[in-house]
Amino acid sequence: MRQLRLTTFGGLRFHFDGDCEIRLSTRKTAALMVYLCMHAGRRLAREALCGLLWGDKSEIQARHSLSQALSEARKAFGDDFIQTDGCVVWINASRVWVDAFELTRLAIEKTLSSLDRAEALYRGDFLAFGELDQQGFVEWLLRERERFRQVAQRGLATALALRVGDVDTERRLSTARAILALDPFDEPAHCVLMRAYAAQGCAPLAVDHYHHLTRTLRRELGVAPDQETVATFRAIVEQSKPQPLHPPTLAQCAFVLEQLSHPVVVTDIQNRIVGWNQLAEETFGFTKNEICGRSPTLVYAPDRDPSLADSILKQALQSGRWSKRVDMVSKDGQLSHQQRIVAPLYSPEGELIGAFGHGIIPSRRNRTS
Repeated sequence: MRQLRLTTFGGLRFHFDGDCEIRLSTRKTAALMVYLCMHAGRRLAREALCGLLWGDKSEIQARHSLSQALSEARKAFGDDFIQTDGCVVWINASRVWVDAFELTRLAIEKTLSSLDRAEALYRGDFLAFGELDQQGFVEWLLRERERFRQVAQRGLATALALRVGDVDTERRLSTARAILALDPFDEPAHCVLMRAYAAQGCAPLAVDHYHHLTRTLRRELGVAPDQETVATFRAIVEQSKPQPLHPPTLAQCAFVLEQLSHPVVVTDIQNRIVGWNQLAEETFGFTKNEICGRSPTLVYAPDRDPSLADSILKQALQSGRWSKRVDMVSKDGQLSHQQRIVAPLYSPEGELIGAFGHGIIPSRRNRTS
């Protein structure tokens, strides 16, 4: 007897060994066949199948629709493929091969060979061939989809762990990317990517990846990277940097930034001003001695709201940069408009050490009193 092969990941495809794909005329018939194949060897009550796929119809209409779908399936797959009697419907398990079952079997073996084959099988979500407006079927589909997604994730994670000492960097990268396609917040996979980039001589790419991950975690989950991720990043930085020069202090960073030809403010991690250049003094009237240690909100109009600077810093940390046209106020109360830019400052080790902001110097004719 020929065996029907059913491909369910990333779409839906029926075919017998060596034959062309078999297409069914309706999604309901296709869904019925998938459900029967996924329960091959079990006898399923007609009433249950009617409720699963035709729950919005009367009992008579649902039974008629089921009969029509079974008739079409028999024409497509052969009269002896689907077994029925007055009460139940079933398919013999020996007549069906399903990629979802094969994925589970391969993942259980936990060898690199089996896990590689499992990775090749999982081409996307289970049964991504279009939804049906039938609650019973949708609930079953979502459960199965999540179940096989987890099987795939566990298999990929096991394969990644087995490849720790593998010299095939590209293979490790491929597996890590497959994990991140399923879970973009899987930090062990991100660590593998960073190490692989570094091993290929692309340490700057690893550093950029870490900073992007840090911003994403803060923005989406409100958390910082875990200790292993930070340790991986620091190790890459340590191994890739030339023999040590002393890392710049925040004061040294502030000194360099104060040379910009814009009004510059530099703050520490408590959002207190530690850098303030001559153009900032001329624009806002506060001397460096007067303003250092205070909040940059002091120059934001109209009310010098103390929470505003903290809000701006938070947005800059989340997205890597904050920019907006804002009203500014000088020491003597004069108002002006500036396009301000605020960005975080990191040490070479990736630690947040402060932030800096600058703006375009407003012309006097744009100031109002």
